[in-house]
Amino acid sequence: MVLWLFFMQDTLKVYYLDEVIVTGTPIVSLLREMPVSVSFVSPDDMKGMYFHSTLDALSFTPGVSIEKTGPFGRADVIIRGIGSRGRRIALLVDGRPEKMGIFGCTVTHSFPMNMAERIEVVRGPLSVLYGSDALGGVVNILTGTPDKLFTGLAHLSRGSSGTQDVRVKMGSRVEDVYFILSANLAETDGYLPNSAYEGEDFWGKAGYKKKDWEVSFSAKYFDGYKEEPARVTDTEPSDRWNRYMRGSLDFGVDFPYGNLRVYRTYGEHMFSSGWHSTDRTDGIRFQGKYKFSGNLLVFGGEWKLQAGEIISMGKSFERKTYGGFVYDRWKIWKLSLDAGVRYEVDRSNHVISPYGGIVFHPDDGTRIRLAFSDGYRIPQISELYAFPSSDSTLKPEKLLNAEFGISRKIGGFILDGSLYWMRARDFIALVPQEGFPRYRFENTDPFVYKGAEVGIIYTAGWIKGEAFYSYLDPGERTRGKAKHTLTFSLYAEKRPLGFGINGKYVRDYYADDNGENPLSNYFLVNTRFNFSPFPFLRFFIHVENLLDTDYELYVDIPDAAGVYEMPGRNITVGGEVAF
Repeated sequence: MVLWLFFMQDTLKVYYLDEVIVTGTPIVSLLREMPVSVSFVSPDDMKGMYFHSTLDALSFTPGVSIEKTGPFGRADVIIRGIGSRGRRIALLVDGRPEKMGIFGCTVTHSFPMNMAERIEVVRGPLSVLYGSDALGGVVNILTGTPDKLFTGLAHLSRGSSGTQDVRVKMGSRVEDVYFILSANLAETDGYLPNSAYEGEDFWGKAGYKKKDWEVSFSAKYFDGYKEEPARVTDTEPSDRWNRYMRGSLDFGVDFPYGNLRVYRTYGEHMFSSGWHSTDRTDGIRFQGKYKFSGNLLVFGGEWKLQAGEIISMGKSFERKTYGGFVYDRWKIWKLSLDAGVRYEVDRSNHVISPYGGIVFHPDDGTRIRLAFSDGYRIPQISELYAFPSSDSTLKPEKLLNAEFGISRKIGGFILDGSLYWMRARDFIALVPQEGFPRYRFENTDPFVYKGAEVGIIYTAGWIKGEAFYSYLDPGERTRGKAKHTLTFSLYAEKRPLGFGINGKYVRDYYADDNGENPLSNYFLVNTRFNFSPFPFLRFFIHVENLLDTDYELYVDIPDAAGVYEMPGRNITVGGEVAF
């Protein structure tokens, strides 16, 4: 869906149909030439409201839902009903995949707000470019680089339930050399018994950038402790907790004809259940491009090593995967034709992922698109080897997607809509059986999801408003999925005052499959007021759940999947110095 326009502040920026994006292809291209559904969260959108983490900022993105047990901690992304703790979503940082080496999940709360300059979301499969895990979509967190001699941000806020958030960020650019450093400390006592959180994150990036060439290196470390409250169905108080420690090292080279990434992600995880593990993922990713006769040819390859040790079980594992792709865009008349294919293999499986799409521009303000894709996910170590329930003969999961969309710009309005149909094959699930083990991973029967997304965006000077409706028909697989979701937002900024409000209405939402165990419909509203006496100084008050709505979310977290009570009205006040 949404061909986003985003703005805020006194220096108005409008991203209409010619918005430049990174996620949709490995080489920067114009959104208007792409047949995929893309959404954006811009820097000004992040300033317009207060979010606890980077992934939390996607809560009001069309077609996207967030599973979480509270304001802090895991915030797992679900795109058009597909997610599974991030295992079926490709989550990237500057184009580099971020996954836990054993399970293939993502520790989503390890990405604080001060790390992100911008977030881009592709809704629907894009495995042809990003390989395994880009089954349901792609989330790319872009960190940015400083553009002046000295830049910085200091953020301090305090809120309900003993919540406090400290963010510090500074950077510099001298001619072609730059660096940026950030730190984030967050904690809360929690709004329910046993729901406290403490987290710290440190990130740095340095590089050399001149014209179309850039060499960069970045490093990151996160340590987060989270207590998980009791589910609404639990009869005893909860004493569950988890601690995630994650890190990453990245080296990148960008040049006029492509880019190269060499990376390592690593972590250590401990749960109250006694689980203790370490893991790492090493990877090399290359992408190149070649232009000829109205064509843009993009090609690339990737090598990845996943390894992990389950300390609490005395087991260790590793596996290697290899993949390559070719993708061509041919522009002729008012058409843009896309086609591509990817091949990936490991010691147990191999898979081919095709892609095709067309974009038609009958005039400058209209965009009509049609796309077909077949995303995939290769089974993870946990599903293949690690447990008695594992099965080394599992086949890759696949998701066939067909999508039609149309967008129209009329004055200050952008109207957009899309229809999609997805057929899942060989999705992996734990299936009960007689004897030992009681459950076993199996490839399940095919099923179909279908849906629609429509939206309207309006800008007028320093005011921006938008509203989106998302419809999802998951068939019998209704657990944790809402059929109807309406989101809206309104931002206005005219220094020294600023105001923002966003809301979400959710209907036909269930905690079990087959439409069983329905959860209450809910209407959630958040608001923020800003006061900026000087261009570099801002004070704000943010009210989350303004109407004090009683509502619950289904959350699929390890060892404790179920329905969780969400917080009532809570208030955060704070200030920022930016220069």
